[in-house]
Parts: sequence; C-alpha cells; structure tokens
Amino acid sequence: FVESARAMLGVVAPEVQLSVPQAELTKAEVIREGVNLGLDFSLTYSCMRGRDLHCGSCMQCQSRRRAFVEAGVVEPPGTYEK
Repeated sequence: FVESARAMLGVVAPEVQLSVPQAELTKAEVIREGVNLGLDFSLTYSCMRGRDLHCGSCMQCQSRRRAFVEAGVVEPPGTYEK
C-alpha cells in the first residue's frame, strides 16, 4: 500500500514525501509508544466485524489482545464483547 501511494504521489504531487515511521514497529511497540504519548486506547478500534465493541474473536481482535499482552499494557475495561 505504502509503495503504491508513493508511486501515485510521484505522479500527482512529486513535492510531497510520504513518511510512515511506525511501519517498521511491531504492534506491541506501537502500543508502548501510544502509552508514552498518553493515548486513550478506549478510542481505538481494531475489530473486523464493525460492532460497537470489539468482538474479541476475529483475527484483528486476537492480534490486538496478543499485542497488549506483549506490550505489558492492560486494555481499557469494556473493550470486548466477550
């Protein structure tokens, strides 16, 4: 995706540079950085099912859970349906 966006920018706006510094970070590293920046994780959403709360069982929810555990960060209460 990033390379496609860079290619498009090269044609339509060559003066614009696309920078994605978090692209090389693991999900756990992104979470730790969010903690350092004071991010309210209750405002983030990862679920593939599009419900009000994370379903807790889709691939994205499972990946999110693992990343929070790996980062040593407790998710906000009420993040998941189950």
